[in-house]
Amino acid sequence: MIYTGSKTYESIKVSNERFLDELHKFQPTVKRIVLNKKHIPMVLQYIFPWSKRYDEIIDFMKKNK
Repeated sequence: MIYTGSKTYESIKVSNERFLDELHKFQPTVKRIVLNKKHIPMVLQYIFPWSKRYDEIIDFMKKNK
């Protein structure tokens, strides 16, 4: 599960794209999820347990042990 903020820093977008290019060599079905967020809100949503994204990540980890 890969999230990217559409309003994040350009360097993060480029790094994310490079990471996905390499990841697809091993896991070609992984898709990026683009959210309409800047960098800091993207990061913060993963540490607050009341966030919808927090629940998505926890569910993903439980399903993909």
